[in-house]
Amino acid sequence: MTEVTTEFESWDEFNEFLKSASSSQLYELANKHNDCWVNLDFCKEDQMLMDEGDDLGDLIYIRVMGAPNTSSETLEFGIDMGSQSTWHRAYLNSTIMVSPAITTELLLKIPVDDYLDDRDTARQMFFHPLASIDVIKHVIDDYPEMIDRLSSEEDSEELVKKAQARWLEISETDRNPTSEEQEMLEIFLGISSD
Repeated sequence: MTEVTTEFESWDEFNEFLKSASSSQLYELANKHNDCWVNLDFCKEDQMLMDEGDDLGDLIYIRVMGAPNTSSETLEFGIDMGSQSTWHRAYLNSTIMVSPAITTELLLKIPVDDYLDDRDTARQMFFHPLASIDVIKHVIDDYPEMIDRLSSEEDSEELVKKAQARWLEISETDRNPTSEEQEMLEIFLGISSD
């Protein structure tokens, strides 16, 4: 691996690096700033970015996960490292899910097991363009309260219809669900199989 320029003195310098960095340089940078993210123990560069932007999305680790040349290996590293805070983990996972390097296999590794903080992550995963039957099962197994939690924010009937439509779409493009999987979805959505 090559040596990465790791000192950023301005937003412009950091943004230019993110645009042109190779996937191996981005992986090295994520690895270098892993402790900054996991422990939220900001280095000089992260502190500068936080002071200027005041948002988790401005941190080096998060920006690397969303960079154009980030690899699936870097995303997997981010998922595996997580964070001490489930809210921060959910923020990271939402960033990872919109990366061009995301895969269905990586979606299956993203945890959605926190009742409060993973609500939006579970929804994003359920309706993700790369979701498969197995990804939907993963969401249902890890976050069986998703429909109830989301129904307080939007019309329950409309949400169930959207989820049914997504399941049908995935069933046609991925594989036919088993009868057990179909029953699992109906229980999850709170509908009968009549």
